[in-house]
Amino acid sequence: METAIELYREKKYAESATLAGASEEILGSFVRLQGGEADLDSTAASVSKIHERLTGRPLPKKYAKRVINFTKNSLKHLDGEDDATIQVDLEDEAKALLWRAVHNYDQLDMPYNAIIAGFPGNVADV
Repeated sequence: METAIELYREKKYAESATLAGASEEILGSFVRLQGGEADLDSTAASVSKIHERLTGRPLPKKYAKRVINFTKNSLKHLDGEDDATIQVDLEDEAKALLWRAVHNYDQLDMPYNAIIAGFPGNVADV
């Protein structure tokens, strides 16, 4: 996660997003092991709930997770034609993935070092 933050500072957004996505996923697994709810799970639950309120139809959380992780998975796998060309704002995607990773990190009550503590200041300009 620290390297992802440093890459974000260097404006290497694709690299940052890829490492932040891996960090978010690994840290989320630890959150679940401790009985918590990983950021991806809580976000998917919120998206599913809002979708049902708006449309009257349930949205499977698996689908919500796929949409939420679209950029992360496209950068990570490049599995097919759909991943060969994607149109996203990599700066925003990297920022979102970093926030998700930091959220999971925070839930683990681990100490913040200078890089992690300085993260919000690195991305506060929206």
